[in-house]
Amino acid sequence: MRTIHFKDDIVLVSDALWPADVPPPVLPLSIANLLSGLCDLRIEMIADLWGLLKDVVWNWEEKVQVINERYKKYGNYLGYRMFNLFPCQASI
Repeated sequence: MRTIHFKDDIVLVSDALWPADVPPPVLPLSIANLLSGLCDLRIEMIADLWGLLKDVVWNWEEKVQVINERYKKYGNYLGYRMFNLFPCQASI
């Protein structure tokens, strides 16, 4: 599941007065329980991880757009694709 889907789910169950462009300091319990079950982690660990990852989740869509624009402009030269360092040699 993509992070943008979690962002939408988090906004949906967050306090209506909380600004949608700012990640909430604490995950809603329903989302924390979902992630706890999906990741097989204790709920306390999910809360700790949210503190570290909330900005990544909230800004992921913007970062993907930047990467896509760079890729369109520069192509493979930014290293977004794997290069074959040892090309196969056809043996005759």
